Amino acid sequence: MAPDDKDQALVSWRAPEFYFYAKNRNWFYSVVGVVALVVVLFLVLKSFDWSFALVIIFGLFVLLQKANHKPETIAINITPQGLVIGEKSYVFEQFKSFHLTDHGDYLSVDFPPKKFGFPVSILVAEENTTRLREVLGKYLPEEPTAKEYLNDRITRWFRF
Repeated sequence: MAPDDKDQALVSWRAPEFYFYAKNRNWFYSVVGVVALVVVLFLVLKSFDWSFALVIIFGLFVLLQKANHKPETIAINITPQGLVIGEKSYVFEQFKSFHLTDHGDYLSVDFPPKKFGFPVSILVAEENTTRLREVLGKYLPEEPTAKEYLNDRITRWFRF
């Protein structure tokens, strides 16, 4: 193997950073309504603690700003060393396995960490899964019965 072959992509594609859910006015009204209710309840029950109310309202503005943030399309490469997702690199030794998860609207490849940490998930087109399984199977075991992560279910439920 030539020295630069270890960095050559075995599989590569471009995909959005994350799955984007379009949000309508009702979504925004619901979020503002829930936050307003929480602030009112907190102020009534905690005898007008304005500092916490301001933190909640600031969090609402941040949430609303992020709600329409569209994902960038990034390059994803699988090399003999690991994953290169956009500007970030991960070695296979960080992960205990991989599994494909069908979220209904999209398909993702999830990599649970060996140690404490967050899993890495990447979006993939369904037509790429055969080659992807073949390549990843050389480096990591596949968990065919793995379930969707709780944070993915919550994110999808809130359409965020």
